[in-house]
Amino acid sequence: MSPIYFSIGIALLILIAIVALNSGMNILSKNAKSSDEISAAKALLKQSRTTLFTLLFVAVGIFIGGQFLAGSSMEAHIMDWMNLLVRWIHVVFGIAWIGASFYFIFLENSLNRTENLRDELAGNLWAIHGGGFYYVENIKLHPVSYQRNFTGSNTKPTSRGFPDLYC
Repeated sequence: MSPIYFSIGIALLILIAIVALNSGMNILSKNAKSSDEISAAKALLKQSRTTLFTLLFVAVGIFIGGQFLAGSSMEAHIMDWMNLLVRWIHVVFGIAWIGASFYFIFLENSLNRTENLRDELAGNLWAIHGGGFYYVENIKLHPVSYQRNFTGSNTKPTSRGFPDLYC
């Protein structure tokens, strides 16, 4: 596959993500009950838009750079370095993904599920990491009383489409 078509495809995917994010955040801000929820939704929307537009500009830059390098003597060298960069990024993200999976499996298997639990808890545990002590609680359900503590939560889903993945 040509890098030109690849960067065009990436740019289109980013544009689709921007549209989906905007529609999901608009739904979230319309359903927000308090000014804190509205300001949190706007802050998340602003941060997500900035990230996606940065990715869009990078994809466009790759496309324009690919146009200038096409057929030149540097094209093979640039493609080799890009291949190496993508492979190392893939390795690092794969290691992070597997590490996070092991961590959450450890958390789930280490939960205290029997002693001194409140009714709304499925389990709890104490952990030590980096000199800090952490207390983790696994909540059985997602009650309304916890809604305001989660960024991007929506009490009533309005649709079941792609934008709801961001809510």
